[in-house]
Amino acid sequence: MPKDDKDGENHKDSPNAKRVGPYEKVSLATSKKLLEKLTLEFEKTKSFRKALETVSELEEAKQAVESTAEVVIRPRDFLELFSTEADLDGGFTDVSYFVRSSDRNADVQVFWRDLSRRSPDAEEGQPAREELCSIPVFELRKFVAGRARVFEWNPESRQWQSRRASEIQAGMTLLVPTDCGGYSDSLGWTGVATDRPSELPVLRPPADAFDADALSSAMSWLPLKDHLEDVRAEAEYLTEPLLDDDAIRQAITIAAYWHDVGKALDRWQQSALNTTSTEREKLQQALSDTQIAEHHPLLTTWETNWEPPDTNTLWAKFPNIRYTILNSGLDQQQQRRLLQRLSVSFQPGLRHEAASALAAWTAWQSGDQTLSALAVYLIACHHGKVRTMMRRTRRGNQVFGLVNSDHLQKIDDGFAFSHDLSFDCTQLGGSGVWDESQLTFTLSSPSWTQVIAELLQVPAATTGAMISTREPSGLGPIKLAYYEAIICAADIRASSQPGKGQHDA
Repeated sequence: MPKDDKDGENHKDSPNAKRVGPYEKVSLATSKKLLEKLTLEFEKTKSFRKALETVSELEEAKQAVESTAEVVIRPRDFLELFSTEADLDGGFTDVSYFVRSSDRNADVQVFWRDLSRRSPDAEEGQPAREELCSIPVFELRKFVAGRARVFEWNPESRQWQSRRASEIQAGMTLLVPTDCGGYSDSLGWTGVATDRPSELPVLRPPADAFDADALSSAMSWLPLKDHLEDVRAEAEYLTEPLLDDDAIRQAITIAAYWHDVGKALDRWQQSALNTTSTEREKLQQALSDTQIAEHHPLLTTWETNWEPPDTNTLWAKFPNIRYTILNSGLDQQQQRRLLQRLSVSFQPGLRHEAASALAAWTAWQSGDQTLSALAVYLIACHHGKVRTMMRRTRRGNQVFGLVNSDHLQKIDDGFAFSHDLSFDCTQLGGSGVWDESQLTFTLSSPSWTQVIAELLQVPAATTGAMISTREPSGLGPIKLAYYEAIICAADIRASSQPGKGQHDA
């Protein structure tokens, strides 16, 4: 129930004077009154249903359940929320405005880590789910204004960035050094500098970077052709009971078959081989270290797994020592010790799904009837990092780390794509040829953003459509997000249990 108005945050002059947490004090008082009446009615009737029906007929009960919309999501807002990319300032989409309007208690999530230096380095892992603590925004702002330090991970620059109190927004996940305090083992969040967590997680998920590709590593080697067949089989399995539109089902299935074509890039394949080679070298060094002699028999059984079975094969998955260690049966302290010694992060410096989408885009624009704009988009979005924009992720002339010299190797005769990537769709407004004599412009390729806009909304008649009438378009954000979920699920299922494509064949 409401606190005394004379104290702290509830002082009559405080911005939070009429609230308790996310609730209005008057609403809590009404709730208490209605619950007391409900209790009295229940004592009379001995039936909760009858008591609830009686109380629900009271005028104050009817008023209590009425909803007053402080903020309305307009169609334009809803469409804008579909894009998860950073805004022009590099920030993320803040949805808290639509969750609880101007509520100052909207949460951020924080976790604590022991830091040997003033700021965390890039190797500091991401938080495990069980260590996250939700805190009202205004509480953490006060905490940071009192000279505490907090850091947010930037996956594009692969750095932990310090955040000032004024920069903290609802929805952020922030690291707090343990020497700043703020957390009691018995009470949880206190905001008191002398309260410090005594137990921190031993194993931590690796820090995700925008150009990293941790999901491409697995327990063993898996040829690219086999993985593509597996994901296509899973997509067919999922779409049959879920969708009755043949064009949509075909788009999802063909997207599943094309989704990892970008892994045929020379640079991606070489990076995968370099990563496994480095892990193999670390294993060999560990086998000569007498300080971990008790693990030598186990390490010996792992060593041969890091040699590629065939140097001429294009790979979709390759062994990762992290998965091997986590499935070894060792206790957490032993696992962490080996992870620190042997783990190597896979960072090809590019997004392979962007290459897949660009290859599919060229084939689609060249008249490949099996492809559609929807299929091309689903190919791009299956990791959630390439979606509504084809953009640069760092300095230089590149798109998601891809450059003009990148070359796709041939997978098999089932893919009719150009081996050199085309970046025409990344041009603002599309690309084409200007005829100076006729003062005309002939469009050769629409822009990526225009096609995505048409997948979301049917274009106005005056602007002209870039997507053929034979293809799905104007799907809206809910359907399009649903189709994204299906392609992601197909990829995850195929990665966790490979072989469905070969069995179905």
